[in-house]
Amino acid sequence: MKYSIIRLIFLFGGFSCLRIAVGSDKQSVVDSLFVTWNKASIQSLKRQIRDTGDSEHRYADELSAFKELLGIYSEKSINNNSIRYKFLTKIKATERSLDFFILESNRSGETIEIVNYVAYYEGTLVKKLFRYRYSNNRWILDIEKQIELEYERDFLRSMKKYGEGNNQENVIITKFSKGKVEMSEFFTPYTLSKQNSFSNLLNLEK
Repeated sequence: MKYSIIRLIFLFGGFSCLRIAVGSDKQSVVDSLFVTWNKASIQSLKRQIRDTGDSEHRYADELSAFKELLGIYSEKSINNNSIRYKFLTKIKATERSLDFFILESNRSGETIEIVNYVAYYEGTLVKKLFRYRYSNNRWILDIEKQIELEYERDFLRSMKKYGEGNNQENVIITKFSKGKVEMSEFFTPYTLSKQNSFSNLLNLEK
């Protein structure tokens, strides 16, 4: 089910929008951030293959599905109809005055619900949280909350071997600061520690 739906997103997301970075300065900045974000997430997944001792085949399938979901051939590909590219423009991620995390989570069931969280932070505290759902080819804001949550500085400590974590879906946590990607960690199912401060946010309801 997961892969069939991802393929539909991939086909209708469109390789017609796959290109090399050209265009206005503003577009080029988004292009650059899109590529950097993808590279960081993919490198995290590749590092798990090397470090965890889990099945290489399982991670290879996850990597292939992830590229399909984004509608990219390689780490350097740009697709402005990708769900990630659309999200960057939706939240104005290139604004250099903003510091935030993006938490990506695909909820499985009869259908797959694509959900992103944006957590704006000051110092080591998250102050605001927004949840977006992807529906009808666009991102829709459905939850906005004021919170106070201290987050981990070393997310590698939250990486567990397969079966030791409590996430039932892929979760990607990316830290952005001043318009740049600082880090991105890709947690495949059952590899995110329940001790991670963001873990409980993935079940946020109104």
